[in-house]
Formats: sequence, structure tokens, C-alpha cells
Amino acid sequence: MAKLQSTQSLFFKYVSLAVLSMAGQSLFILADTFFIALGVGAEGIAALNIVLPIVNIVTGLGWMFGVGGSTLFTIEQSTGKTNKSRKTFSFTFLVTLLFGVLLALIFSIFKQPILSFLGSTPQLHAMSSAYFTVYTAFTPVFMLSFMMICFLRNDHSPRLATVALLSGGLLNIILDYIFIFPLGWGLAGAALATCMSPILSLLICSFHFRKKERQLRWQSPKGQMKQLQPILSNGFSSFMNEFSSALVMFVFNRVILSMVGTIGVSAYAIIANMNIIVIAILTGIGQGFQPLISEFYGTKQKKEGQETFRLGLWVYLLIGFLFALIGIIFPQEMVGIFNSQNNIQLTELAVPGLTLYFTSFIFTGFNFFVIYYAAAVNDGRLSMLISLLRGLILILPVLLIMSQWRDLQGVWLTMTAVELLTALISFRFVLYYRKSFQKITN
Repeated sequence: MAKLQSTQSLFFKYVSLAVLSMAGQSLFILADTFFIALGVGAEGIAALNIVLPIVNIVTGLGWMFGVGGSTLFTIEQSTGKTNKSRKTFSFTFLVTLLFGVLLALIFSIFKQPILSFLGSTPQLHAMSSAYFTVYTAFTPVFMLSFMMICFLRNDHSPRLATVALLSGGLLNIILDYIFIFPLGWGLAGAALATCMSPILSLLICSFHFRKKERQLRWQSPKGQMKQLQPILSNGFSSFMNEFSSALVMFVFNRVILSMVGTIGVSAYAIIANMNIIVIAILTGIGQGFQPLISEFYGTKQKKEGQETFRLGLWVYLLIGFLFALIGIIFPQEMVGIFNSQNNIQLTELAVPGLTLYFTSFIFTGFNFFVIYYAAAVNDGRLSMLISLLRGLILILPVLLIMSQWRDLQGVWLTMTAVELLTALISFRFVLYYRKSFQKITN
């Protein structure tokens, strides 16, 4: 792969296609929010935001199995272990399917306690329950779709992976309009439209198996249980990136609800949806360069690995600064997209909140670089550590301190403080990895 094209052209090819596909994947949440805002109003947005943590968790689990399994697949392929790599694919597919079915059953049995825990109020319960019921029934399909996208990218089909996710996102937008407006199905319709997206993505992914040059083939995964630990370890950071969004939504919803009520949750829902787009793009960058780093690491190509390192770091830093700048310059316009009723109180809460929240992206890109680079070179522990810091360990104590210090303004600045603290720790590992390829080749 690397010998046919320059490292730079390969990098931008893989990254651009992965970013496009991740942006497409995030479109279904954005589309739901947009059409719900038009068809249901501010309460509909708040109800959706109550359920979004579950959406993040399901998405994160799909990426976890996909990134973790496909990283091993690529390293095994690049070192000539073809049969082993195919067993890894088959094992990952089965584990993802079984875990998805189990999770769907748990969601069905414990629906009411889960919704109560997420903060569903009597005012929002009917709408939240409608979205939750439909969405969680398709949990295995979502997880398999995300897993397959990762393996296609690692089997030299980033273009087909992009088409699969973008097509699913486009179908969701079309069905959102039909189900919410002409049919009047409300949040249940929005959820059903969302669930059609991974079905189409999986159908498109299936075309990959018609390619003669593909390496993805079914091979009995007997004796592969030992692979579960490295799959989970390498993919855990991808799960934590989504889980952190889920945790932030959950704790922010509860804190903001206690401070300013349902309208505050609606304001935060707008910010959270913008955040989903940014995180999707940052995830796409990581998923784009991960197959290249894994291959260069497995084949010990020093020059190509170091160039990919530099390109990845600079792209992440530039994208992070760009989104922070957008939040400063265009907050009014972004909030206006979801405020069709011109609710003044909603605008007064969401506009300054979005500006402050977006400053966190200055540091988020830097942290994502370390997370995905570490996972790509099979350093699951470091990837997990950085993911846990920004996604779990620091959030609650920082939120408590910031909300007590600056009230709602402190809440909006919580993620900036979390990402900054994590970046200070990440910096030393960037210096270490700058020389990593030289160490493994000498």
C-alpha cells in the first residue's frame, strides 16, 4: 500500500474519507435534532438529549470492537499472519453481535429505571421513552455497522466505508422528514429513521466481499478468546471517546436541570449536537491514520511512520483551533439553526454557552492524537489512560468545582478545564512517540 503512493497522499486519502464517513454518521443525530426542533419544539430537543447518552454508548461499543479488532487485523496482516488475521475478524464479528443482542435485551427489560436514571421528567417521559424504545431495539445492527466500517478501512476499502456511512446518514435525513412531518410520528419516527441508517450501511459494506483482493474472509474463530483482551484494550479509547460524551451529557443534564430547568437542557442539547459533529470529525482523523500507523509499525517503516506522526499531529492541532474559532465567531448562527421558534431565553442560554464550550477543542485535538496514535501502535494502556482522564476521571470533580465557582458559566467551561489538564499529561507522551519508530528500527 505505502509503496504505491506517497505517505502524504495516503494520509490525506484515508483521513479525508474517514472524516467524511464520520461526519455522515453524525448527521443522523443532527438531522433528528433539526427536524425535532421544527416539528416538536424545545421540549422535543430536551427529550432527545435525555436519550443521547445511550446513543453514545452504543456507538462507542461498536467503535471499540471495530477499532480494537481491526488494529490487530492490520498488524497481523502486515506481518504475514493471514489466517490469524481472518480469525480475528470472525471473532470480532461474533463478539460484537452477541454483545449487541445482550445489550438490547438489557435495554428492553430495564427501560423505565434507565430513563429515570438519565433524568427523564414526567414532562419529557413519553417522548424520551418513544425514542429510547425504537432506537435500542436496533442496538446489534448499529454495533455491527460501526465494526464493519473499521474493518473495511483496514482492508484497503476506505472509499466504500465512506459511501456506506454517508448513504446511511442521507437516508436518515430523508426519512426524518417523512416520518416527522407527513406521517406525524414525532420522536418515535425520528428514532425509526435513525435505525434505517445502519441497515443501509451494512448492505453497502457487503459489497466489499465481492472483491477478489479482499483479505476479510470468514475463518473459524475457535480458540480466539485470548484475543478479546487486546481487542478491548486497543479499542477502549474509542469507546471512552463516545462514553465521555455520554457522561458529560448525563451529568450536564442533571446539573443544568437543577439550575435553570428544562429550557437549560434544551440549550445544552444544541451545544451537545454541535459537539457530536466535532467529535465525529476528530474521531475520523484518528480512524483515518490508524491503519497507516499500524501497518508502518508492523512492517517497521521508520520514515513513513514518522511522517504520518507529524501529519496527524498538525492536522489535529489545526482542526481543534478552527472549531474553537468557529464557536467564537458564529455562535448565534449555530444556535439559530435549532431555534425555529425564536425562543429568546433559549438563545440567551445557548449562545454564550456554545462559545465557552467550544474553547475546549483547542486541547481536544491534541488529546485525540495521543489516544489514536497509542492504539495504532498497540499501546492500549496509554490510549486507555488518556481516554479515562478526559472521559471519566476528571469530569465529575472539575464540574463540581467549576459549577460552584462560576455557576452556569463554570458548567460551560468544564470541558475546557478537563481537556487542558489531560493535554498537560499527554504532552510528555507526544515527545516519547516522536522517536518511537526510530527506537523500533534500530
